[in-house]
Amino acid sequence: MEGNKGLPKAYNKAIDWIFSHKEDPNNYVVLLDDDTNIPSDFVKKMNEEIKKSLKPIYLPVVKDSLGILSPSKMSKHGYCHRIQKIEELTPQNICGINSGMVIQLLIFRDYRYDQRMFLDYVDHSFMRDMRNKNIKIQVVDTVLEQSFSAVTDSKSSARKRLRILKKDLNCFYDQGFISRIIYHYVMIRRIFRHIVYYKDISILWALK
Repeated sequence: MEGNKGLPKAYNKAIDWIFSHKEDPNNYVVLLDDDTNIPSDFVKKMNEEIKKSLKPIYLPVVKDSLGILSPSKMSKHGYCHRIQKIEELTPQNICGINSGMVIQLLIFRDYRYDQRMFLDYVDHSFMRDMRNKNIKIQVVDTVLEQSFSAVTDSKSSARKRLRILKKDLNCFYDQGFISRIIYHYVMIRRIFRHIVYYKDISILWALK
């Protein structure tokens, strides 16, 4: 890859490599983050669910210190927020993060990740695309623990992450007037959170 070119390019390169090695498209791949703790029953439960239901996409339950991180709900305009219980999900609103996601290779016969993006909302973009294609998504009763935090200890790291977020959100929320309003709302919330955390308004200059 010659350096960090972003998640979509890394995913797409891996997908191309898999297909170049004639992997059975009925098989599945699993995406994992290095800050996710995998339970001992993860593989067993995923295998059991695949044999039972044969869905194209499976999501585990991912929890962090605030509760259920994934799956989550996404409105038709792309606004994402947490759920309190799995019963809130429908085929029309389900969303989720990459970590722990199990995907059938058949999906990638005619799909690649959006390489305009770098890091943030890559998973949400994928899930929105899958919903638009009416791909069936199944939640599996296995719980992963996520230690990810959107706030870093370093101001310089925070500024860099906000610049990446701004670019990625611009790509994700590019589908009309309401979508653009949500983009500004999400950015303002994230900026305000960082200003409060660091007690430093200068983080605003990094976004110009």
